[in-house]
Amino acid sequence: MKPDEEFVFNKLTKKNSSKKTDSSYAAQWINSKLYFVDASIEQITKDLERRYNVKINIASEKIKGEIFSGSLDLNLPLKENLSYMDVDKKMKISQYADTIYITTK
Repeated sequence: MKPDEEFVFNKLTKKNSSKKTDSSYAAQWINSKLYFVDASIEQITKDLERRYNVKINIASEKIKGEIFSGSLDLNLPLKENLSYMDVDKKMKISQYADTIYITTK
């Protein structure tokens, strides 16, 4: 690998790839921030599940594929970060115990 390259392994397809990235963003988790560039909501929620120790269930395939670019502040409550990602207000977010449910409005 070269500087500013990211290695990605897909467990489902058993394939790997590399892509150009800005490594300065990758280390921002130390500052309680997550940065995303053209990431799907499904990819982002996997990171959020680990950070907030919850399960996130997305009921809509359309929402799973929505693309988000921006930063999330991990010092904020999870629901606030999810609302921030919902720029076009398509998601309905609810919680039962330690599971967050995301459906279309």
